[in-house]
Amino acid sequence: MGKTHIQRWAPQDWRTSRVRARSAMTGDYMLRLVYLESLSALYEAGGYLPADPDLLADELLLPAGEIARCLPILDALARSRGGRGGLLIEDDRISNPRVSADLAEEQAYRDGQAEHGRQSGRVRREGSPKGPSRDREPATTTTPASTPATTPATTGASGSPGSELARFGEPGEAEGLQAELGRLLAEVSAELGIPQDELLSEASRTPGGKEIQNIASCSSVSWLRTTTSRLLARRSRARAEKQPTPAAQRSVDRVKALISGGLKDEQ
Repeated sequence: MGKTHIQRWAPQDWRTSRVRARSAMTGDYMLRLVYLESLSALYEAGGYLPADPDLLADELLLPAGEIARCLPILDALARSRGGRGGLLIEDDRISNPRVSADLAEEQAYRDGQAEHGRQSGRVRREGSPKGPSRDREPATTTTPASTPATTPATTGASGSPGSELARFGEPGEAEGLQAELGRLLAEVSAELGIPQDELLSEASRTPGGKEIQNIASCSSVSWLRTTTSRLLARRSRARAEKQPTPAAQRSVDRVKALISGGLKDEQ
């Protein structure tokens, strides 16, 4: 495993470790310093360091003589029963069981995520059968000539990869959200008279400037949900703006009454 910058720290494990206890009881504070510096270096190096005091001196920035003195003590503590901590020295390398376990767990997680990404990529490349539901027709819209709309799912531009905001849901969930977003996009476009590609760009834009340009190519469940919510909010705002406030409505009524001659002068 290569270098990693993820290091777990368990305060209780350290406070109850034999290394800390031995250091405190004997006044050997260099022992805990060598140990703590070694733990950090082990995480960064991928689990193993050379058991050569001269090489370790450059890595830990501690005197080689002190490292040579502390290593046998730390190895004995690691092999003792009923305690935790220490450094194992085997095959001219040093390691720590807790560090090795943490790194192995992290690597397993990374491998699982990589495999998940490969599977998702294969699904996107191979495609999945998509079609209108049998019990209803696919959503369509008639766009006014003055505001031509383009359905993003049929544009030639490629959408940003769903893995950019990766959070994949249950199998088929992304496809359902794609269909829902497509229907909503058509409805809002027809209601507001705004082209679909313009609405989609506005609703899907991330702080980094990325946008969904093709609904069918976006498999990020979180991105599709966020875009759908923003689109609903956009329609709600537009509808609210069309409804006059009570004060505005009273002004309109006064003007209508004045035109029809039914408005009386207020005393």
